[in-house]
Amino acid sequence: MRRVFSGIQPSGIPHIGNYLGALKNWIALQNTESALPPIYCIVDLHALTTLSGHPQQLRQLTIESTASLLACGLDPKKSIIFKQSSIHHHTQLAWILSCITSSGVLGRMNQWKSRQKTHNSTLGLFSYPMLMCADILLYRSTDVPVGDDQIQHLELARNTAEIFNRTYETDFMKIAELILPSESGACRVMSLREPLEKMSKSNQSEYSRINLSDMPSVVKSKILRAVTDNESRVSFEPDTRPGVSNLVSIYGSYSDKTIEMVCQEFEGKSTHEFKIALHDLLIEKLYAYQTEYQRIMEDKGYILNVLEQGRKQALEIADENMKQILEMTGLSYN
Repeated sequence: MRRVFSGIQPSGIPHIGNYLGALKNWIALQNTESALPPIYCIVDLHALTTLSGHPQQLRQLTIESTASLLACGLDPKKSIIFKQSSIHHHTQLAWILSCITSSGVLGRMNQWKSRQKTHNSTLGLFSYPMLMCADILLYRSTDVPVGDDQIQHLELARNTAEIFNRTYETDFMKIAELILPSESGACRVMSLREPLEKMSKSNQSEYSRINLSDMPSVVKSKILRAVTDNESRVSFEPDTRPGVSNLVSIYGSYSDKTIEMVCQEFEGKSTHEFKIALHDLLIEKLYAYQTEYQRIMEDKGYILNVLEQGRKQALEIADENMKQILEMTGLSYN
């Protein structure tokens, strides 16, 4: 049976790039016919690489992130939603896997090399990929939806599973299949100010992204100021017209229309007219999210209950799998 697993850092309210690039697909996956519910994890242990020393902020961001997932459409009756740190097996398995992984492999991780420039070079940041491997392998995941920037880490998880199986002469670890944005229909959303770069919260300019919490006037201002080019026509030419192509992609994803359909719809219209239409569409979609988010945030007990019920479901799976892993590795006498 297939098991979907994916995780998201508790960074608070998502932007439309998070939603179109990942969360929209998560919702679709929970609604497919499957005997096993997908597992979606708030990876708060990973967040310590940037939030160490800020406990209250981490707690609040975890609550906000959980509420955002629910407001976007994740259903705790269909998906297992839990907090990474509530299942101690994640760190236990990460240590086991680190004992069969070369440090040189981790040193070649692109994210490690790039984040060294902006973060302290901690051991946690260096070994981050091993915890990610444990997240995936602990639940014997078969399908992992990931962004393009996480492909290298997921390939590491696949390789680590193979090494574990060879080392302990077993086939217990599943070799997970990657579900890439291009394969799932997810949209890779680029910065509104620098359309050759991915939309990100790390960009200092608020005008580079649209947050799901942005009010209509803010959305309008950001869309109208979004970088396009000197041509007024609407087309999808990402190599030569990345700015307008990014907006076309966003419109198509939110309206569930193909790129061709969007270009036909706005044939003969200016990019300004198109931006106004995109603004109207986003206001409609974001209002539904914002209304539901506010409702959920008013009931913190409900959010904590969702995480607790998810913890119980995840722990049942993790307990059974970890029991077998400990036996295989000689760490138990059962």
